[in-house]
Amino acid sequence: LREIIAKDSNNIDAYLLLGDIVREKDINQAIKIHQTIVLRPQITKNKKIEAHIALSKDFLAQNNFIRAENELNNIITMDSSNKWALLNLKEISTKNNNWKDALKYEKKLMNIDVNHKKNDESMLNYYIAMDYRSKDNIKKYVYYLEKSASCKKVYPNSLLELAKHNISNVDLAI
Repeated sequence: LREIIAKDSNNIDAYLLLGDIVREKDINQAIKIHQTIVLRPQITKNKKIEAHIALSKDFLAQNNFIRAENELNNIITMDSSNKWALLNLKEISTKNNNWKDALKYEKKLMNIDVNHKKNDESMLNYYIAMDYRSKDNIKKYVYYLEKSASCKKVYPNSLLELAKHNISNVDLAI
C-alpha cells in the first residue's frame, strides 16, 4: 500500500484504505488521512462521499457523535438518499433521545427504500410516541405506542416503553 501511494500520490482509494487500516491502531492518524482526502480540490463527488463516510466511521469509532453527525450531514448534502448516512443519523438521534430528528430520518428512509417501509411502521409510530412524550403530551404518546404495538411486525422498544408506562397497572404492563 505504501508503494502504491509513493508511486501515485493521487490514488484516493489507496489513501482511503490506508486510513481504514490505521483506524484500528491510531484513530487520530486515520482522521488526518481521511481529512486530507476531503480537502483535495480535484476529487470526484463519489470519492468525496467515500471520504466523508470514512471520516464519519472514524468519529463513530471515537464516540465523537457531534463530528460524526457533521460528516453524515455532509454526505446527505451531496447525496440526499444515502441510506448508510440516514441510518447512522437516525441511530445517533435515537441514542440522544432526539425523537424529532429520528422521525425525520426514518421518514426519509421510508421514502427511499421500499423494504424499509414494509418493516418499520411500528418503529415510526414508536418515534412519534417518543416525540410526544418529550413534549409531555401523554395522551398522544400512549396512542402512538399502542398503535405501534398493534402492528403486524412490532418494534420491540415500543412494547418495552408501553410496559414502562403501564408499570402501575400490573395487568396492562404484562
